[in-house]
Amino acid sequence: MTRRVFSWLLGWSSFGLIALVLASCEPQSFQVGAGAPAANTAGQAPSGALTAQGADPASEQDLAAQRAVLELISDVPIPNDAELLPARTLVLGKGKKWTGRLQLSLRISLIEARDLYEREMSNFGWQLISSLQEGHGELVFVNEQFSMNLRIESGAISGSIVTITKSLLLN
Repeated sequence: MTRRVFSWLLGWSSFGLIALVLASCEPQSFQVGAGAPAANTAGQAPSGALTAQGADPASEQDLAAQRAVLELISDVPIPNDAELLPARTLVLGKGKKWTGRLQLSLRISLIEARDLYEREMSNFGWQLISSLQEGHGELVFVNEQFSMNLRIESGAISGSIVTITKSLLLN
């Protein structure tokens, strides 16, 4: 019983924290390989970004919330067609000073996703320190202040799932 109550409270407190962080974000667009986010025009979805033309209003609101969370992150390449998996995401902070876990569904294969992150992370200030390949991709990067672990797995039907975990380095 205590575990269920704690889990429920943690879920709601996480939702509140993300909502609080979202309220303070400035819209930005991420382009793979750009090295830094490009400014977005007032409230417009970036070209090729998460969109739902013809979708019901609830879906559009969900996509807008996903887009807002992804716009908080400016130090990792996120393909424009990436889909945020909110049940497995907790972002604390924004810009380059965030920590937490971000889980994305990508429309590219595990191998393509692995190649993308190995190639592009240096453009965002990260150095690859470890790389494993055993049915999935596991990449570990560091910069001056943080470490970032990327676990890349094949999606259930197609594409790939990327779990990004970022934490502060303790010197």
